[in-house]
Amino acid sequence: MTYIRKIKRKNKDGTIKTYYAEVESVREGGKVVQRYIRSLGTDPEHPTNIPIEPTHFSYLSLRLMQGSLTPTDLFEMLENMGQQVRKEDLKRLGIHYDFEKKNVLHLPILPEELKIKNPTQCPICKKNPKTQTTYTRPIKTLSGERQISIHKKYCGTHGLINSENVSFLNKICLPRKTFDTKVMTAIGYLRWFFNYQREEIQLLLGARGIQISTGKISKLSEEFLLRFYIVHKKHSSQMKKLFEKNKGYILHLDGSAEAGDEITFTAKEGITGITIDSWIMPSESRHYIKPFLQHIKDTYGTPLVIIRDMSKEISEAASEIFPKVPHQVCHTHYVRNLGDILFKHRYRILRNKVVNAKILSKFKSLNKKCFEGTTSTNNLVAAEHYWVMLAMEYILYPRECKSDYPFVLPYLEVMNQL
Repeated sequence: MTYIRKIKRKNKDGTIKTYYAEVESVREGGKVVQRYIRSLGTDPEHPTNIPIEPTHFSYLSLRLMQGSLTPTDLFEMLENMGQQVRKEDLKRLGIHYDFEKKNVLHLPILPEELKIKNPTQCPICKKNPKTQTTYTRPIKTLSGERQISIHKKYCGTHGLINSENVSFLNKICLPRKTFDTKVMTAIGYLRWFFNYQREEIQLLLGARGIQISTGKISKLSEEFLLRFYIVHKKHSSQMKKLFEKNKGYILHLDGSAEAGDEITFTAKEGITGITIDSWIMPSESRHYIKPFLQHIKDTYGTPLVIIRDMSKEISEAASEIFPKVPHQVCHTHYVRNLGDILFKHRYRILRNKVVNAKILSKFKSLNKKCFEGTTSTNNLVAAEHYWVMLAMEYILYPRECKSDYPFVLPYLEVMNQL
């Protein structure tokens, strides 16, 4: 249970100001301590900080990105959340909070690059530059299009003397690229973490004044994956230390692909849930799996146990690279294979019988009649039709679920509901 705590602080001028915070009492190691939740400012009745649920945050993010957020939107959202906010304060906040001014370009720079200075002399011969040219690049950022210029300085003997500055500019936006790295990162997150389609990303970026084709979105999202993979590989030593801290690692192996496509073969660690590595292979052959497993062994050592499906190729490749490591068959793969052997033929017969009996089409026809009956002026008759429609929806609901044989059997569930 939370409560409000009063906090008094002495200012430099000697005055005392009272602040409020929302806290709760929790037990830690036999002691009861106060855990800070949020600040309530100087007026606990009208706090300045309000916690926002993920769904509301997504809504705000979308409206901010479209540039269409208004004080009324905020007020209605917070009011529906049960937060007491004075509308006049929110209006004043909306007037003074200029999203365009906040929308500045933050360049992705490294701390050591802040120390780079633009030299006025050649660092070798100490002479002033003989020639100077202006290097200008137009780049598109999350804040709109920008023109970035830098003066290239040349020594008559030793050539370009401020190459570090040019290199710094190329880190902001890669050579021969139009969009800066933050646009690529934003597209990557939207595409792969939030499952946005290309057209949806195009719409969101267009609302910010960034014109981009769906083809370019595809290329930047793929580039994000490659760079993300490189960053992941650079942390292999840290992952190894984590596995050693856990007294070893459990190696999960699996390959997945659509029919006729290449295999994406993945290694995952069972204790932490970290994806160790993933390679694309022409097929799930030991010829391709062995180099992958050898790389895992060279980087992370020998696992405690290997968990795999019932593939003979994976089994023999893993036994050859890790000869003394025990294997376990994944229960999900085992049950799926067992289901194919025992029930697939029977389930196909059941499904065909349900389809041939035209039970589902009869439900569709009945649903249409019931919908017409809901317009009856007799409330009892209309209610009966609504009840029948709800009953049919309940019966047919399993067909709305994604089929995952043998774990989810929609037609069997429908018959059970009947």
